Amino acid sequence: TNTATDSLATLALDKSLEIRSWVASNLNTSAETLTTLSRAKRPEVAMPMITNPKTPKDVRVKLLIKLSSDKDDYVRDFVAKNPETPDNILQILGSSEIPSRLAILENPNASAEQQLSLINHETELCIDKIIQNNNTAKYSNQLLKKLATEKSAAIRGNIGIFPLTSVELLTKLSKDKEDTVRQKVACNTNAPEKILLNLSKDKSMFVRSNVAGNSSATENVLELL
Repeated sequence: TNTATDSLATLALDKSLEIRSWVASNLNTSAETLTTLSRAKRPEVAMPMITNPKTPKDVRVKLLIKLSSDKDDYVRDFVAKNPETPDNILQILGSSEIPSRLAILENPNASAEQQLSLINHETELCIDKIIQNNNTAKYSNQLLKKLATEKSAAIRGNIGIFPLTSVELLTKLSKDKEDTVRQKVACNTNAPEKILLNLSKDKSMFVRSNVAGNSSATENVLELL
């Protein structure tokens, strides 16, 4: 009602952070009041405003940009996961602390290229976050082919272990000059027997060890180790 809206506008000026936070999340709070509240610097007010659909989109984006430099990991993760966070902000967060890097993997609007470059030593966790939170159609074969030729061995390795990588690309990456790339292919449970047979004879002990740990390795493969 209008009375409730007027009361919320008054409460938006309250000294209590908790009350202002509740006003920010209230679906009866007007867009005008929410815009006024957006001047607040505290994430306790800004975060519920961002999740409130009554908050104008341009205001939500400005708040996300503001919160992206917050010192709190939880706040930056909130920004990294938000589908409305601008791409340039995601790029900054992706090059910083590990928590924010992982959160980007859960953002369905983050670029597939950035997400694939952020897979780190917590490989299974990273891949699970990507597969569970994104439309896998954006990880096109064309993109995977492009990344498989990157100068960075880390990125080529990420493509080597990614579950959507084609057999054609896995075959190519299984012959990569860098041991670390071949190690990742050796871990890929989608790698066919032919690839694992070749990798079971790899000169690198670490590649062979990863083949041994691959749950898809057949008896024929294991006998060669």
